[in-house]
Amino acid sequence: MKKLDTILLVDDDETTNFFHKYILEGIHVANDIMEAMNGEEALAILSNPDLREKVDLVFLDMNMPIMNGFEFLDKCNNLPDKESLSCPVMMLTSSNHQADRTKASTYTNLTGYYTKPLTREMVESILNEHFPNYSA
Repeated sequence: MKKLDTILLVDDDETTNFFHKYILEGIHVANDIMEAMNGEEALAILSNPDLREKVDLVFLDMNMPIMNGFEFLDKCNNLPDKESLSCPVMMLTSSNHQADRTKASTYTNLTGYYTKPLTREMVESILNEHFPNYSA
């Protein structure tokens, strides 16, 4: 079975990260699951070239302290090409506001928009769409 190398969960809620990690580990989707509590921590992780190369998928919360999901995406848009993310970034949020969905749709570096909680079916759908070589 081919797994993703690393998934990065970016969310300030420890309980949410615990649950999402549990879901991902339960379906054996990745060799490693990393966590960041906000966009700033995520950028620090991704600024390490070795780690950035390993991250295959990012699940990004919208509302976080220090640096929210949109601010993270803005910073990523301004990175030099050699430092930019080449993996899919999925907004995973509790927001159901149409204004948030509309704003999210303006980001070319955002691959998808999903409502929490993460489910097995959601993960499988993302993998089927964005990782054709993945096999469960």
